[in-house]
Formats: sequence, structure tokens, C-alpha cells
Amino acid sequence: MPKRQIFRSLTRGDIKTALSMLRQNRGRSLVTIFGIVIAVVSVIVIIGIGEGVKQQVRAQTNRLGRNLILIRPASTQQGSGGVLGSLAASGPTDGLDDRDYQAVQSVQGVSFAVPLSTIDGIVRGGDDNAIYNGPVIATSPAFVRVLHQQVQYGSFLGDGDQTGARAVIGANVAEALFGQQVPLGHTFSFRGQQFIVGGVLDRFETNPLLGDANFNNAIFIKYSEAQELSQNHVKIYEILAEVNDSDQANAIAGQLRQKLRGVHGGANGVSVLQQGDSVAATDTILQLLTRFTIGAAAIALLLGGIGVMNIMLVAVTERTHEIGIRKAVGATNRQILAQFLLESVVLSALGGIIGYALGGFAIALLRWFSDFQPAMPWLSGGIIVAIAIAVGALFGTFPASKAARKDPIEALRND
Repeated sequence: MPKRQIFRSLTRGDIKTALSMLRQNRGRSLVTIFGIVIAVVSVIVIIGIGEGVKQQVRAQTNRLGRNLILIRPASTQQGSGGVLGSLAASGPTDGLDDRDYQAVQSVQGVSFAVPLSTIDGIVRGGDDNAIYNGPVIATSPAFVRVLHQQVQYGSFLGDGDQTGARAVIGANVAEALFGQQVPLGHTFSFRGQQFIVGGVLDRFETNPLLGDANFNNAIFIKYSEAQELSQNHVKIYEILAEVNDSDQANAIAGQLRQKLRGVHGGANGVSVLQQGDSVAATDTILQLLTRFTIGAAAIALLLGGIGVMNIMLVAVTERTHEIGIRKAVGATNRQILAQFLLESVVLSALGGIIGYALGGFAIALLRWFSDFQPAMPWLSGGIIVAIAIAVGALFGTFPASKAARKDPIEALRND
């Protein structure tokens, strides 16, 4: 028989032997595989979430354009909110006010300035006078234009016939408060004022990791009406400024900083951010999260490798007589080494493949049942599986070499 056929026969036999060994020791094998599976799944899921968030940030940036500038209180952390900001970004005493809003509007090159403010109060509406606990946002009619957001039904604030106090609601509010999808013309009360629903916004794309406010649950009223209801005590948590020319965004951002510093008596009480700043802050957070997860996964892989080594050492001890018989009939040290090393590789490969499949399944579940939209990292996942196999081979080397060095006579005496 040619040497190549002998080698192929031995390889098939070694694979069958490896799989048979795993079946005979199911309990130990499953425990060893489990550690590798956990490491692979965790890395795939975190990388997938990170890639998904990055794709959403890029899509959001492309949709809004590079001519959007964000103005927030200096006490707000740079990475605590995406483009739409966090509703809890500032407290009642450290928000912006109407002076800041007017100052932003006055800067040459700013085409639109949109204030975003939350106003406290109880919302009652619907046939059963239900209470709704979602946020009430005070803003300007330019809100949908600046954010390129569509109104699904009706019109936004300031458009069309504006008889009486009008409000626009998020996609989730219609069903929650009125029990229907298109409650145009229905009314609710807020701070003693009756508001007519004049529009329903199209659904906002949200992601918890971006820190954006979920405007799907919000009710929108005019900033001027909020001032009247609060007796001019409205606190703004963010101002969106759209500039005429994106090439001049850096220069206009500098003018805004100087103007707002003057409003605050020379103090740096306001942060002026461009979209790139928010994207960079999000990338930094994701990088830290990814590094932490990779570190934890490395520890899990290390423990999995130790588990592979332990189970193979036990296998070598239990199969000492088998090793002696194989050597007695002509098996070389290299063949014994290859057999046990192959068993280690098969063990870690099964863990890597199962982890890869479960990681993809977990990403699919996240996309289906949550606001996360992770992307399956096909290439990164394959690299992680390859690393898991390499770890198994590395930690399987010592047991395999121990088996190969056994004296055949001593091994045959062992029963």
C-alpha cells in the first residue's frame, strides 16, 4: 500500500478514535467544550453589537449630514448621548435656557436652531382619561427638518391649520394613550391645557448603546407654549443647530463657543459638539467594551485550554495499555503524538464551531427581540474559532508528548 494511502488511512482512523474517545467521556468532554463555547459566543456577540452600533452611527451621520452641531450643558458627559441626546442628560439646575437658544439663532451661518427640553406634568387622555407617563418634549417646528424625520400621519408643529394648542406624538404613544394608530383630532390635557393631536411621527431608529432618547415614546409641543405653561422656566437639555455650509461647520462651531461663553459670563458652561465628536465618543466606549470582553474571553479560552489539557492527561493515563499495544505493533512516537494532539484539536474545534453557531443565533435573537441591531462578524468569528482551535492544540501538546514518550513495555504492564 502506498505511503500516501497509509497516511490517509491513519488520519481517518485517528479522527474516528478521537470522536470515539469524546463519546466515551461525554461528561468531561462537554464540560471542557462548554468553557470554549462561552468564550467564543461572548466575543462574537460583543463584536457583533459593536459593529452594529458603528453601522447605525454611520447611517445616522450620513442621514443627518455633516452640518449638524450639538449644544449641551458642559456638565453633560460627551459620550452620554448620541445625536438625539439623553433626556436625563442634565438636571433641573444645569440646563441651557432661552438666552442660549437666542444666542445660537443669532450666529451667522446657522440656518435653524432647535431647542429640546423636557417639561414635567401629568398627561391625561383617551376615552378612559388614562394617564401617560412618557416624556413631554418642548421643541420648535424645525425639529423634523433638522433631523430629517418624517411625519407618518398629519403634520408637525407649525404646519397647516393651527387652531388651538397642537401636539405631535411618537409612534408608541398613539396605541398606549388612545388605543389606536391614528388618533388625529383626539385631545389630552397637560398642565391644565387641552392639546389636540395634530400628527404622529414615523418611527425613530434607536439603540440603547448610542445613548439617544427614545422619541417614539414622547409627546411634542411647541417651545413657546412650554414657556407659557412653565412661566418661562423651561430648561433646555440640548440645542440642535443646522449650518448652511458643512465646510464652514468648524468655524461656526468656534463662533458658537465664543458667543455662548459670553452669555455665561466667560465661563465654559456649554459644550459645542460636532457629529464627529459624538461618533468618536461612541467608538471609544465600544473599543473599551470590546477590549474588556476580549480580555474576559482570553481568560475563558485559557481555562478551556487547561480543561483540554486535563482531560487529555486523564485520557493518556486511562489508555496507557492501548498506547503500549499500538507501539508494540509498530506505531511510532510521532503517530502517537499526532493521535492525541488530533483529539485535543477535535475537542477545541467542536467548542469553537458550537460557539460560532450559538453566537450567530444569539445575534439573531438580539436583532429580533431588542433594539440592538448587531451585525454578524463572519470574519472575526472565524478568526476566534481558529484561535480556539490553536489554544486546544497548544494545551494538548503536553499530554500528547507524554503519551508519545511512554515506554511500550511499561505501558503493556499497565492494565
